[in-house]
Amino acid sequence: QTVEREQYVQPPGATEGYWIAMRARPLFGAHGKVQGALLAWRDVSEERQTAESRRRLLAIVENTPDFVSLTDATLKTIFINRAGRELLGIGEREEVRDYPIYESAFEGQRETFENEVLPALLRGDPWMGEFRLQQGKTGRAITVDMRAFEIFGVYGQLIGIANVSRDITTRREAEEVRQ
Repeated sequence: QTVEREQYVQPPGATEGYWIAMRARPLFGAHGKVQGALLAWRDVSEERQTAESRRRLLAIVENTPDFVSLTDATLKTIFINRAGRELLGIGEREEVRDYPIYESAFEGQRETFENEVLPALLRGDPWMGEFRLQQGKTGRAITVDMRAFEIFGVYGQLIGIANVSRDITTRREAEEVRQ
């Protein structure tokens, strides 16, 4: 059988080691007997560091008290962090793709997105301002202070939009009552 595994190696006398991915495959002779093995390995240290960095960043994003979301290039939601799911009333197991971040039914929101948010993002500028979202289960309006920015791929293509938002509903409602 072919065997694959990763292993940390530290050469004698070295202060640091590195991760390698190894693959061993038997070599069979004319009569079907194992005559030897073909061994291959490659340094995967950088891949492991990248994966660990992703896990660290995800832990930070998942545990921040602010609402963080990502969309793909078609504005389909692909990620909402824990604080965002709680704010929007989306359960752990529910599909976040069903929540359209920028398709708010509230008065003026569509125009705000089409006339302010999207043009700024397409120019490469972040957009900052108030935006109203709809709480998933109740339909109640949630006012957030939003910072939206674009994410570009390696070749400069738009691959999505990220937003970091803070719930200011209570503050906004208090201001309206005072007025």
